Formats: sequence, structure tokens, C-alpha cells
Amino acid sequence: KRTDQQGSQGFLARHDGYVARFGLLHERELKLSTNGNVLAGRDRLLRPGNAAIRNNGRDFVTVRFHIHPDIGLLQDEHDRLVLTADEADTWLF
Repeated sequence: KRTDQQGSQGFLARHDGYVARFGLLHERELKLSTNGNVLAGRDRLLRPGNAAIRNNGRDFVTVRFHIHPDIGLLQDEHDRLVLTADEADTWLF
């Protein structure tokens, strides 16, 4: 658990489930604003020992995200990704 100077709370977690096959660690950071209205997050792929990940076209071919069929996806006029669900919250990325 982490709390920043503004009072936002969150966490940073990492797992090595991709090391054997891809040589990569997965890290996720989530932070909730003090009023609870904004959830910010970041996912990163890292090499063990903080070795550099080359950007030569061989390290990553495709990254896929799985979205439930009931979730609507669109891109707004500011090139942000908007996820919506019937009679539910809207998420902006």
C-alpha cells in the first residue's frame, strides 16, 4: 500500500509469470484519488534485473486486452478510449 503527499492511495505489484516463456516481469500500479473519483493505473513489462527491453521489433509482436462483450468501446474526439456498460459507469483511458 502506498499513500502519496496528496492523500491518494494505491499499490504496486509485480509477478514473474512471463519470465520462463518471454523473459519478462509484469508490473501493475493502481492509485485511487482522495475523493475516490479517479482510478489511475499503469502496466509495465520489465526484464529481470532491470535489463533494458530492446525496441527493435522482436520483443513485442502484439499486446491484447480482453474486454467483456457487454462493454462498449469507442474513441472520443481527444483520442481517448471510452469504455461503457448499460446503466453503469463510464471509464475513460
